Amino acid sequence: MARMHAAQLAAMAAQWDASLPLPQPQALVLHAFMHVRTVIKEVCISLYGVSSYVSYVRGLAHAVEALDYMRKAGYVHCDVSPGNVLWDPERSRGLLSDLEHARPYESLTRQGPKM
Repeated sequence: MARMHAAQLAAMAAQWDASLPLPQPQALVLHAFMHVRTVIKEVCISLYGVSSYVSYVRGLAHAVEALDYMRKAGYVHCDVSPGNVLWDPERSRGLLSDLEHARPYESLTRQGPKM
């Protein structure tokens, strides 16, 4: 039920039988968003911290590949930046991170993603 103002409730009450209960306005419910990362062992660095041009370009290429997989699955990342592309020096591999803002393509508008 949509939230009603006092005047609307009074108008509805005048039309209803006195024995029927009045609808109560719903309280505003806030949904807390908590960003949590659990790091057991630091193994990657963001592209901002990569000093080798070759590693930077490889990491970027791997991120583009990951974005293409997301596109084929019907999703868009919505927060691509060098800070969200991680470089794993042990595997010489770039990884795409921070997918909490990813949205299905059908939820997008010309102004941006619907939240």
